[in-house]
Amino acid sequence: MAVVVTLRGPKEVIDKIAELPEIAGIELDEPQSDQSLADAVDSPIGPQEIEQILQLITVAITTATAGVTLFEKIQTLLRGSEKPSKVAVVDPKNNKTLGDLAVDTDPKMLSRDLFP
Repeated sequence: MAVVVTLRGPKEVIDKIAELPEIAGIELDEPQSDQSLADAVDSPIGPQEIEQILQLITVAITTATAGVTLFEKIQTLLRGSEKPSKVAVVDPKNNKTLGDLAVDTDPKMLSRDLFP
């Protein structure tokens, strides 16, 4: 059974995750804005002035091994990022953060948390 999580992070990192070559056991959805359109419309500075900072992508992970592979590839993207950043691993059902993936995170531990 697949574990479905949402990855939330900087737009440039999430866009690169979406462009990763196919990984066995991983299914990626299309990236989406972390802000609703209503938030932009209600903003006092107007929707055209809002710069999209965070983005999210939903991921189905079928095995712990596939999770480790994905998390290692994301760490490679984070190392190449201009600014230090991290990607939050979030439960899409309750929006609870399950963990943070940074360059110094152990991908095996994070994957093991998803597949106890």
